[in-house]
This record gives sequence, structure tokens and C-alpha cells, in this order.
Amino acid sequence: KLTAQALAAKNLGDAAAGAERSALCDAAVRAGLRFDAPLFREVGPAEQRLGQLLGSMQQAGVAEVEGGAAVQAAGGAPQQQLAFWLVTSAAIAAWESKLDLPSVADLARQKLRELCAVRERLPEGGGG
Repeated sequence: KLTAQALAAKNLGDAAAGAERSALCDAAVRAGLRFDAPLFREVGPAEQRLGQLLGSMQQAGVAEVEGGAAVQAAGGAPQQQLAFWLVTSAAIAAWESKLDLPSVADLARQKLRELCAVRERLPEGGGG
């Protein structure tokens, strides 16, 4: 919306208002990047931790996960925990989209049980 306002102001001859809106837009983008970049760096490691946790559950032959194991896998820092929650939720959404495919429906239900068990053990909102 700020970009549209900046362009409208500039096109209507109000260069000062256009410059002000452009500066606000630039500041908003910079603020978003300060949050997004560290979170983005945590996604890969969160995927690895989730894979390790699911692997240990499979190796132990259990569909449930101990709460402490899920919390530990989530990580200690808020960005790590948020990334872990997002990765877990994205995996759930991906498997849900496969429930209607007969060739993988049983596997999808199994993975959903495991992933939901992990997410249910995480603190509310994905953080500590």
C-alpha cells in the first residue's frame, strides 16, 4: 500500500509526500529483513532436527514422542523454536495434501500422526 501511495503522490505532483511514502516503505522492508533473515537461516537446521527426531521415533517403534525430546529438538533460541514449529506445520500441511492419493494415503496418515504428536508436545505458539 505504501508503494501505491508513493506512486500516486509522485504522479499527482506531490514529490515530498511521494518521497515520504517511499522512505516509509524502505524502512518497513528493512525491518522485515531484520526479522526474516535470521529466521530463514534457522529453517534448514530445523528440518534436520525434525528429521532426526522422527528418525529416532521410527527407530524406537513409537508413534508418540516424549515432550522433552520435542522441546529439545525445537531448539533453545526463539528463532530456532519458531522455525521448528513452522517446519513441522509445513510438513503436516504437505502430508495432508496427500491424503486423497490412494497410493500414499496410508503413509500420509502415519506421518501425520507422528508430526502431530511432535507439534502437540511443543510449547504454545512454538516457543518456550
